Amino acid sequence: AATEKTLEDTLAKRLGGQTSKAPVAPRATATPPPVSPESVVLGTLHVLLEEGDEMPSLDGSGLVEPYCKLWFGPTQQQSTSISVRETDVPEWQQEFKFPVRNPEAEILRVCCLDRRAEAQGRNALLGESSILINDIADGKAKEVRVGMTGGANAGGRLRLLLEFEPANEKTETTPVPPQQEGARPADPLRALDPKSVFIEGDPRVGNAVFVSLPLGYQEMCTYEWYRVVENAEAVALKGAQGYSYIPTADDVGAFLNCFVKSGGGGGSTIRTKTDERVTVSAELQEVLVEYQKKGATFQMNLSLSGDDLQLIPATLKIDSKHITVKHTADGRTALHERITPRLVVACVEESPVRFVLNAGEALNLLGEVETQEDRDTVVLLLRELVMQARLMAQRGSRSSTLEPVAADSGLYDRTLSTQH
Repeated sequence: AATEKTLEDTLAKRLGGQTSKAPVAPRATATPPPVSPESVVLGTLHVLLEEGDEMPSLDGSGLVEPYCKLWFGPTQQQSTSISVRETDVPEWQQEFKFPVRNPEAEILRVCCLDRRAEAQGRNALLGESSILINDIADGKAKEVRVGMTGGANAGGRLRLLLEFEPANEKTETTPVPPQQEGARPADPLRALDPKSVFIEGDPRVGNAVFVSLPLGYQEMCTYEWYRVVENAEAVALKGAQGYSYIPTADDVGAFLNCFVKSGGGGGSTIRTKTDERVTVSAELQEVLVEYQKKGATFQMNLSLSGDDLQLIPATLKIDSKHITVKHTADGRTALHERITPRLVVACVEESPVRFVLNAGEALNLLGEVETQEDRDTVVLLLRELVMQARLMAQRGSRSSTLEPVAADSGLYDRTLSTQH
């Protein structure tokens, strides 16, 4: 408590006033008007970036050099903090100031990054958080603790001290009736600048991406995710109805779109999309190349009739030319098929661990592995081998040597539709 009081007094001296830990101001029931960058500046938001803790190391070395970027308001004014060398408990004590035009709707976004990772050319995002300032626009300082989310290895927490300083205390404002306890605005998205809603995270197979919204908005909205391949219609992702989504092997080469809708129904909708196509990580690509050369074996449950009523334990072995399935119980070979250009491999969207193989009447297999990572690995590996078989057929080659193929080359067949 003594430390918190000292930190508050620090900011109070800078602002020339007194601070207190007053209760949060009630929110308004009326929907605020859209924010205009040309609107009158009503005051200044003072942000004291105090410290962080438990910052994750992105390369496993235990070392991290964290710094923060801050964005605020409809113009997305940006400021950058100093970096703190090689510590997971950085202390900045750095102050920032932002002009406030609409305290009921504007958002402070804080993004934490690792300078070491940037220097190594790797993804440097430690995590991010967004803060509504309508709880702070009561003229009193408020300490805010936020957890970092959104990065591939997101973690850590930040502590900030925020205070809104009115431009002119004599300025008259229109009174707004307080919101009843427990009530929610009918159309919460109407107050947001669409640019403040975006998809955060690196769109890679197996790596979660998130819709970034201000604190408190996530549970007030619904979400619909779509896969969009260039020059093709958007495909709805069945079951993907949360604010986060984990890309699968079927998403490689496509953009992800999310339609964020006000939860009450009939309200506003904001569409956001990934800036980059879904790719395969360098680590997974190395695994796939190794499997292409040496083969791979997976434990699974499968059905050779293509339905989920007769799933049996089995072993799936994949080499450069063949698929072999053996019963776990007695080791009998249930299937031994050559990998041909006709083989179609697809994920089952309704299940994160199922996939199907289809080659007409010759093969119709439903497989179920333990994890989504295994499922995506099987699907990507088989697609690369099918691609090799296709290329060899086109060239009329009889060579038994297969060269590794990039998993994001865009040649995968996504034509199979299944309802398993």
